[in-house]
Formats: sequence, C-alpha cells, structure tokens
Amino acid sequence: MINKRYLWLAVIALAAAGLRAAYACLPRPEGDGGLYLLLAGKILAGEYFFSFSGDSFPLLYRTPVYPAFLALASFLPGSVEAAAAAVQRLLGLLTVCLVYRIALPAWGSRAAAAGGALFAAAHFHFLYFEAYPLSETLAVFLACAAVYYALALRSAGRPAARDLGLGGLLAGCAAMCRPELFLAAALCAWYVRGEGALLSKVRRAALYLAPALLLAAGWTLRNGLLHDYWGLTPNSAITLFSGPAGRSLQPEDVGADFIGVQALKYRESQGLGNRAVSALEKEGIPYQWAAARMGRLAAGAALSRPGAYLRGSLRQLKELLFPRGEWPPSDITETMPDLFAPPLAETRTGKILSALGRADWFLERFLLPWLFLAGAILSFRRGGSGAGRLLAALPLGLLLIYAFLSPVSARYRVIAEPFMGLLAARAAQLLYLKLRGGAPPPAAAQPGRLLPAKFTLTVLAAAGCLFVFFLTGVSRAYLERSRALPPAASAAGEGPARPGYLALRQGRYPQALKLFDKALAGGRDKAAADGRAEALFRMGRGREALAELEATLLLNPGSADTLYNIGRLNYLSGENEAAVINLSGFMKLPGSPHEPRLRAAAMLAELRGAK
Repeated sequence: MINKRYLWLAVIALAAAGLRAAYACLPRPEGDGGLYLLLAGKILAGEYFFSFSGDSFPLLYRTPVYPAFLALASFLPGSVEAAAAAVQRLLGLLTVCLVYRIALPAWGSRAAAAGGALFAAAHFHFLYFEAYPLSETLAVFLACAAVYYALALRSAGRPAARDLGLGGLLAGCAAMCRPELFLAAALCAWYVRGEGALLSKVRRAALYLAPALLLAAGWTLRNGLLHDYWGLTPNSAITLFSGPAGRSLQPEDVGADFIGVQALKYRESQGLGNRAVSALEKEGIPYQWAAARMGRLAAGAALSRPGAYLRGSLRQLKELLFPRGEWPPSDITETMPDLFAPPLAETRTGKILSALGRADWFLERFLLPWLFLAGAILSFRRGGSGAGRLLAALPLGLLLIYAFLSPVSARYRVIAEPFMGLLAARAAQLLYLKLRGGAPPPAAAQPGRLLPAKFTLTVLAAAGCLFVFFLTGVSRAYLERSRALPPAASAAGEGPARPGYLALRQGRYPQALKLFDKALAGGRDKAAADGRAEALFRMGRGREALAELEATLLLNPGSADTLYNIGRLNYLSGENEAAVINLSGFMKLPGSPHEPRLRAAAMLAELRGAK
C-alpha cells in the first residue's frame, strides 16, 4: 500500500505527467535559446572551456552548467531541442516531487505540501519554459534540489563533511546555472550551520559553501586568463544596464564616452543593453569590454541618483509581484512571439494554450502575490521554524535581486515561483484553518534522507577529478596562448610593433598595450602608435585612443587610416560636427581603402540626415 504521506504526491505527480505529455504533443513554435545551442555545439567541438579565440561573446555569455546540460542532451535521439525538451519535462516532474518533499520537513503539513506541488505541476510558466532550450527549468530543479538537501542535512543533526560537500555541490551547480542562485547557496549554508558551538557552525557552513566558491573561482579564473574578464559572466553587467540602474543613466553622466553614448542610443530605441553590445561588437569592441563599461556606467548612475534608482526598483518589484494586466503577457511574447500569434493562435492547440494560460494568469495575478506575502510574513513570525524562514528568504531575496538589478521578465520571476507557490499554499492552509476556527496542527517535521555514503563519496570524487581536469586544461590553454606571443627580441627585422599586433589579434588588449608602450619607448613609431590607439579603443578607452590618434595625425597629416579612425571615434562619441569634418577629410584623400570609404559614407549620410 502507498504511504498516506505520499498519496497526494502520487496523484499530483500523475496529473503533472499527464499535463507534460499533453504539452509534448502540441506543435512547438520557434523560440529563443539559439545561443545556448551554439554554446552546446562549441562544447562538443572542444571550443568552449579551453578556447582563447577572439570569438569571446558566445564563450563568455553564460555560466557553463546549462550549455553542458544541452551538450549531454544532444546524445539522445532526435534534435537537440527535442531531446532537451524531453529531459526538461522530466526535470519539471521531478521538481514537483521535490517541492512536495521540501514542504514536509519544513512544515510537516501534507496539505501545504500538496498545494505547493500542485502549483509546480500546473503553473503555465513551468510548462511553457520546459519546451525551450532555456536555463530556467534546470535552474529551478537544481535550486529545489539544493534546498531539499539542505533541509535533510539540518535534520541529520551533525552531518558528515561528505554530505555537506554534496549539498554545497548541488547549490554550486545551481549558481553556475544562474548566478543569482548564489543567494540560495548562501542561505542554505546559513541554515545547515545548525546548532552548537560557534566553531562547529562556522565549519559546517564553510564546508557547505566551499564547492560553490571553488566553482565560481575556477570559472572566473578561466575567464580572466583566457578572455581578460575577471568575473562570472559579462551578461550580468548588461542585465544591470537594462534594469533600473541603467534607466537612471543620463547623457550628462556619459559625456563623450563612446560606449555610454551608444548604450544610451540603443536604450532609448530598444530598451535593452544587448542591442548596444551587438552594435559595439560590429565596431570592434569585444563583448566583455563593452559590457563591463556599461555595467560601471549603470552602477555610477545608481549611486549618483539613488532616489530615481530606488523608485524604479520599487516599481519593478511591484510588477514582479503583480504581473501586468494584459493577456498574453508581453514579457513572454516578446521572447517567443509565435505562440500567441496567427496561425498557431487560431488553431485548437493555440486556443487550448490560451485558455489554460488565462486561468493560470488570473490566479497568478490576483491570488498568488497576496498569499505569498502572507506566507512570507507568517514564516518570519516569532516561533517560526528555520526551514520556513529559509523558504521565505529565498524567493524574497530573488525578487529583490530582479527588482534592483535586472529588467522585469517572467524568465527571471519563474526562478522564484516554486517557492512563492509553497508559501502561498502554506498561507492558504493557515487561512482555511483560521476561518474554520481550528488551530493549525503542530508541525511534525519529517526527517529528510541523505544519500548513501558510497554514492556521495563517488560523486564528490568525480567532481574533484573534473575540477582538476578543468584547471589543468585552463592552465595549458593559458600557456599555449602565452607561447603564441613571441618576445620582442624574436621579432627582429619585423618591426618593433609586431608583438603588440600579435597580442591585439589574440584579443589580449592589456598585454598589447604594454607591448606597444615598450615599442614607443624607443621613439615615435606610427605602427606602434596606431596599434596602441586600437588597443585603447577596443578596451573602451575612447578619449585616450582619440588623443593617441590626434598625436599621430600631427606627425602624419596625410594618413587616411588615422583620419578615418578619428572620424569614427567622433561619430561613436556623439561629436557630430567633428565627425563630419574628419570623415569628409578622409573621403577627399585619394587612394583610401574601399571598405572604410563605404562605412564613412554611411556615417556621413546618417549625420547629415540627422541635421
């Protein structure tokens, strides 16, 4: 016989499986996720983890867990998209089970557990995103798995170091799928510290956090050594620019900073920092340098205008809690427009999807926020359990991160929604008992189960071997990259600027700058000066690049490429009059290269049309 404790879970799991089977039979419209597929292809081709090519945008765009997941899914029969969708539907089903198992040790209530699991089983966002090669489904599953294992670790009393390490590895994988889930790792570490002496608490928390910190440090090291970006992903900086911090940025904050000028230009027309980064890449500014500069500009604007930034963030928090009042929500259809557009919207499939979505959206808009907030408040009341506080702190923290540091999107909110549903179910249960005049039953917490010791040790040993292999591969790639650059002495007869240009072509701009400075120390050399200006330009230091080019032009007044680059920098910096003068002068020079002439003509046409 089925244990009564799991009877509701069995019923809900069957319903969830049926829903996912039905969605799997529906036509799948084209959607987002192409870049993830590109990353998976690069992993399979051996061009991702240890690559130092100039094509840095796809190699740095995301943290590695989801691309690796797609690469593994590609070994299944069928297309990568179909295989990923099938595995993600299975993960969605497992998430339903995890949500139920999280609620039992947290509150000891089958009713609250069943309510949270039912929400995870039928919520439109989960069913919707499972069909696409996007990281949301895997991130939600890993976050729920990390929280469940943290509850099991706490119930174990004094967990072994191996069990703490496995829990931390789960949390680290979640964070390396979506960086905001480092919050989950930190909160779980706080929770598993348990009771006892201070030293014991610190030891348990440190053992739990160690895998996540090692993963982040390893990935940051890889990005820094191979791509000169010392961070997890530059996409975080672009996200910051696209959020309330970037929206508080004003033209006077930017001045003649050409990256800021272009970022503001695209923000006004399209609202997202990704467009500006793409445009700057076409001009030769690599993704990581443009993104880092945009992030610094956005952070500076938030610090200089805290009032505007705070108001914008609070508006976003309201939108995250209470989604917009139209159907279909624009933040979904802007990403995947085909689902609710003809011809699919006019078919029976489209009508069914729309009807299910409308019902779910109504509940999400008018019931979920209030019940979630009530559940969060009740979790922090005096006498509440530590598990309840953990389950409340995680979605609240995620919503605050998304409100203050990113644009509003269902693709962000969905990460917090399983925990929002859990708290809403708990609040609904307590409200029902209150209306009936009964007291809630005492929370008979159910102990969680830790995985067998042999399995845990095997997983940790395999993870350690993979990490050592990763660090070894990064070290070899860095040494290979360094050897590819000959010292200046070996370039005798090739000109003093040659080593700098080799570094420039490899995308090693700080190193190239040092080599050009070394070449210029022996006297003014046009090639070295031009290379130095190019390195400064690609690093986003436009004013310094312009000063270098102008100094070179004084020594070589008839240099077509120097005049063109000055005009291009003027154009990108919003100095329209200077751009017209310099680009017009370039066009008058005989024998100037064909492609720059076409580009200069296009810039002049745009500038003159703007007048």
